Amino acid sequence: MKAGFIGAGRVGVTMGAYFQSKGWPVTGYASRNPGSARHAADVTGSIAFDSPEELASASDLLLLTVPDDALPGVWEELKAFWPEGSARKILSHTSGSLTSRVFTDAAALGVLTCSIHPMFSFQHRDGRTQGLDNAFFSIEGDAAALKFIQPRIEALGNRVLVLKPEMKVKYHIASVTASNFVTALMDLACRLMQECGIGEADSLAALGPLAECNLAGVLDKGIARSLTGPVERCDAGTVERQMQALSGRELELYRILSGILVEISQRKHPERNFSGLKDRLNQTGNRSDG
Repeated sequence: MKAGFIGAGRVGVTMGAYFQSKGWPVTGYASRNPGSARHAADVTGSIAFDSPEELASASDLLLLTVPDDALPGVWEELKAFWPEGSARKILSHTSGSLTSRVFTDAAALGVLTCSIHPMFSFQHRDGRTQGLDNAFFSIEGDAAALKFIQPRIEALGNRVLVLKPEMKVKYHIASVTASNFVTALMDLACRLMQECGIGEADSLAALGPLAECNLAGVLDKGIARSLTGPVERCDAGTVERQMQALSGRELELYRILSGILVEISQRKHPERNFSGLKDRLNQTGNRSDG
């Protein structure tokens, strides 16, 4: 099953390089930027096609690795010249939030459709694939398409999650929470460190091992068993002082996240009484501008 990519950014290049490294042949790339397609083809040892139509004709699996907002427009262009006699071709995209239903009228053209989303943070477009072999892939779409796709992804050595279309948005929120929201929290932590007079580089160097150790504990022991800190200890005094030092959205975020930590702590320590701490977190009122 030869795979072709419309879109030659980080996702397209990295997935193409990964497929090639595992023996899944890549026909090549098409892009609005011919230079990007040539770069992707050079990295993967494939071909830069002059048009999506030529790429679609040469590929068994066509992957649209373009931004989510661009998907409907790209598909509308593809529909106008979808290759005749290509009923067994599979059309997919790699969006984590959109489903294969974005390919409207595909069934009328005899096209099998699905979505393939690697649960991975794509950082490069130079062919590096480190870490991708440990990533889960989520798929949804036509049953006939999934019958072809699932065993081929599993043959790469990756585990596969089969999703219902209506679950895709919540699934993607979970992915964003575990990935992008962590970046937001690290940014907040660094800004608080900078208010203490510590530069960003030193802040990341200091906080990084703490974050890595915590995540390693979660993955090793599970969420509840790995939890530490003032909320888990039911240290209301520390929580109070920290709330007094915050204001605005930082305070609101602290309260919300601490409330979730209380729930986890109750699972870990069902014998403890967290009601006083919960009441304190639920109280409203102005804090200092610290």
